[in-house]
Amino acid sequence: PQPAAINYLYTEAILGAGDSANDWQELNGPEFRYGLAAASKSPGARVKWNVEGRQFTLWSPNGPEFGKAQVKVDGRVLANLDLHTAQLTDSQPVWKSPRLKDSPHAVVLTATEGLLVVDSIEVKR
Repeated sequence: PQPAAINYLYTEAILGAGDSANDWQELNGPEFRYGLAAASKSPGARVKWNVEGRQFTLWSPNGPEFGKAQVKVDGRVLANLDLHTAQLTDSQPVWKSPRLKDSPHAVVLTATEGLLVVDSIEVKR
């Protein structure tokens, strides 16, 4: 048997943070995991997925208009990501959490420099 995997798009993360969709620009294209993602319109953006599972994988493209971000799980900083590259690259796993207790978790992605791009998160139970 395989662990169940549930994928959440950027929309759930924006709603989870209580942010307005007006603060984000929807992006469409084959470089995104499901053909769409979102980029913040201003620096310092934050998104939050409220999920239940044991392990999480963040998917994101890299590109010239994207910046750096911090990943927190349940209030603890677990990673710092640099999503800035000279060329746009297809969405790929950019961070995988350690195995955690199978319970509800808050996964927060916060821009620390430049604009934040948000694609999707895969949650395994």
